[in-house]
Amino acid sequence: MRKILIILFLLIINILSFEYLKEVIYEKKAYDLKLNHNVFILPKKEILLNDTDEFRPEDYFEFYSFSDFSYRYYFDEKSLYLEVDENNYVFPYAIREKEVEIVETVVIQEVYIREENEATQPVYVEEENDQNHDFEYEDKYFNLTRDHFNYVRGSSVSSIIADIQNYIQTNKRVTIDYSSLNPNDSGEYSVFLITDDNTYTVFVKID
Repeated sequence: MRKILIILFLLIINILSFEYLKEVIYEKKAYDLKLNHNVFILPKKEILLNDTDEFRPEDYFEFYSFSDFSYRYYFDEKSLYLEVDENNYVFPYAIREKEVEIVETVVIQEVYIREENEATQPVYVEEENDQNHDFEYEDKYFNLTRDHFNYVRGSSVSSIIADIQNYIQTNKRVTIDYSSLNPNDSGEYSVFLITDDNTYTVFVKID
């Protein structure tokens, strides 16, 4: 008896469900899809350019539309103005900074220290060959009485070199190589004193 009641109950449920489904089918209405002509714009990435002349909207935006559209654009100092059909959009942009090529220049100053008590300005000396005169020669010597110097940042290179020359006692030709010296940056730098037969190092500390 119990099984019969369950079967009758399920049968009634099926009949009611069928009737409800039939009613829903008869009363259904088609959805009226209204298409608009707006263009949807989706930015793809940050606008970073080397120059505004290289800008192409397709590289930076995705355009979605159900119809044909047209656009135009222009830049000012800070923004990109994009006009698509009758809609206007504003986007920020940036210009890449151009890389500055740093060219290192090697500076070598050649000086000739004539006497110990003589002013030590850079002088280029040309040797004179005169077969009609006899010259007295003295033994070559080179004495460096100081090899460490301290200066403040921003000191003049010429004043530093002149100061170093004051501590050189020699009758040799001396070439001063101060290409690694940068008085505008703190650190210890090497200055080379080059003679025909040897090279001496002077240390310059910039604080």
